[in-house]
Amino acid sequence: EKLSGLKDGFLYLIENPSIDGALIDKFSNETSIKLLTIAAECIRKASFNSSSEIKEFLFGEMKSRELKAGKVMPILRAGLVGKLEGPDLFDLMVFLEKNVVLSRLEAFASQLTKS
Repeated sequence: EKLSGLKDGFLYLIENPSIDGALIDKFSNETSIKLLTIAAECIRKASFNSSSEIKEFLFGEMKSRELKAGKVMPILRAGLVGKLEGPDLFDLMVFLEKNVVLSRLEAFASQLTKS
């Protein structure tokens, strides 16, 4: 593979991702928007010392709210990466840092509510 292909494949690491239109359609519903909002609230409160701390905190918050973390993770991944694939979500959050994570999730929420 050429370096230009690698750059395109991992551009989301340095720039806000372009969200696939099919994902916007998939997650443009009341339930997904609510889950995204709750997850962003939890992330705002989370310590970003390590990926395991973020994961433990987020999963604990989802459990206490009787929500399935497995329903939230694809929405977060779509908002952070622009597709449903990529590196470990919690390692990515540490790499991007809290302010970027929250900014991307807010932008994604805005896209979902416009659809």
